[in-house]
Amino acid sequence: MKPTYIIVHCSSSTWGTTIDIDRWHRERGWKSIGYHAVILNGFVTAEDEKNGARDPLYDGALCPGRSLDMDAELEAQEVGTHAAGWNNRSVAVCLIGQGDYTRSQLNVLRIQIRAWMRRYEIPAENVLGHNEIPGVTKACPMLNMNVLRGNLREPIK
Repeated sequence: MKPTYIIVHCSSSTWGTTIDIDRWHRERGWKSIGYHAVILNGFVTAEDEKNGARDPLYDGALCPGRSLDMDAELEAQEVGTHAAGWNNRSVAVCLIGQGDYTRSQLNVLRIQIRAWMRRYEIPAENVLGHNEIPGVTKACPMLNMNVLRGNLREPIK
């Protein structure tokens, strides 16, 4: 698979980790977490969020989801399960949160997207929010994608 799109998602939860998302996705009948990467917000548990105890070690932490490395036996990468009709042509990143992302999360998001843009030769206009996929009615990722795409077009300073 050579992806031609990058799709940005949000967890629609105020806390969580890849372990939580993997569990939530398996409960929906998927084989595993649907995203290729998750960017944490520092609230690892519901109790952390309730108490306002954001762990700085986890704020902006980039965690792997489905594999993007070539599997020697299968000669294919793991297609995500994140955007119906787009999974086989895209890679996906999920921000933990509901539009209230931290500066660390947004910095890591830009770094990760730029890395995928270089690796797969994906232009900034092919970086989409989940809500920009035809037929999607969710607000996810609750992020101004035009601003993000504009930022991705600018040279790295």
